[in-house]
Amino acid sequence: MRPIRPYRWSLTTKRTVAIVVLVLAGILLYLTWFMIPIVATAMVLAYLLMPPVDWLCRRRIHRGLATVSVYLLLLLLIIIVPAVALPALVRSANSIDWHGIVTSLSTGVSAALANYHAIEIAGYTVDLSSVIEPLRQRLEAGPVTDLPAVPELLNSLTGWASRALMSVLGFVGTLLLVLITAFYFTLDAPRISS
Repeated sequence: MRPIRPYRWSLTTKRTVAIVVLVLAGILLYLTWFMIPIVATAMVLAYLLMPPVDWLCRRRIHRGLATVSVYLLLLLLIIIVPAVALPALVRSANSIDWHGIVTSLSTGVSAALANYHAIEIAGYTVDLSSVIEPLRQRLEAGPVTDLPAVPELLNSLTGWASRALMSVLGFVGTLLLVLITAFYFTLDAPRISS
């Protein structure tokens, strides 16, 4: 009986297989690119929460219960910190003199624009007065005080509110996905590392 020699691929076959694998890897990466930051964030969160979980495990608390406890504490912090900080931020924002800031900013921009009626580029002078003068006149007129009609205002507020709601829901969904993924990374850390 003759020994069986292993089959060797030709150089062309090796190149073809390498190109196909690279293309398939690129397609897979393209289809899952949005998951990379989520998984990376979950891994970092699991890494940061591993010491408290390990500490509880050394105190003879089951790893599942320790992981649930640490993540419930994290969720509690995620809820409490904004609830405590938000009123202080709102009070601070209300105490700012927005009208004074807008007025001084428009005055400063108007004064700065007064010096730039023309600029020189590569030996050619470009006249900017047709752009700058209407802008200066608008800035010197002061802040806009007339409001749009009520239907236009409601329409723009409705669009803004729906975009804000979608952004908040997207953030909450991503946060939940990160927390769930990090929870399982933390729970299964001993099995993953071995």
